[in-house]
Amino acid sequence: MSHIDPIFGAFSRHKRGAVHRRGIRFYFTFEEWVRWWEENLGPDWMTKRGRGRDQYCMARKGDKGPYAVWNVDCLTNRQNAIDGLKNHPLNNKGEAHGRARLSNEDVLAIFKSKKKYRIIAAQFGITKGHVECIKRGSRWGSVTGKVKPQRKGLGSSGGLSL
Repeated sequence: MSHIDPIFGAFSRHKRGAVHRRGIRFYFTFEEWVRWWEENLGPDWMTKRGRGRDQYCMARKGDKGPYAVWNVDCLTNRQNAIDGLKNHPLNNKGEAHGRARLSNEDVLAIFKSKKKYRIIAAQFGITKGHVECIKRGSRWGSVTGKVKPQRKGLGSSGGLSL
């Protein structure tokens, strides 16, 4: 049974998370990545980086652009979270949301379209379920102006009104 080097495993998880899950370019080679951590945190850097709020992470400047030597800072996760709220307020809606794949114009076209859902979905590269959510107002309501009404008998907490 072979064991993966824990440092290479950390590098692989970081790269995979950035590229595959989040769609962010990652320009570090393994050697550059290790050197960056050593230069910022010293030889025991593996004990200082992690997910805890006072542990360190590699943070992109302004939460924009790729993971690259020229575009990252070494911050605690707490500092990174505070910066993230400054750069991406929680009220971002529509195309201003950091993970939006559609423009506001696309959403309005989908909302107004009379075509079958499968045709609309293929045209915009989304699922039929996403089209349905836009049409009924449970997604992108801030753009379409249609907000899904709350069901009768449910209070703001989601429980039954008595």
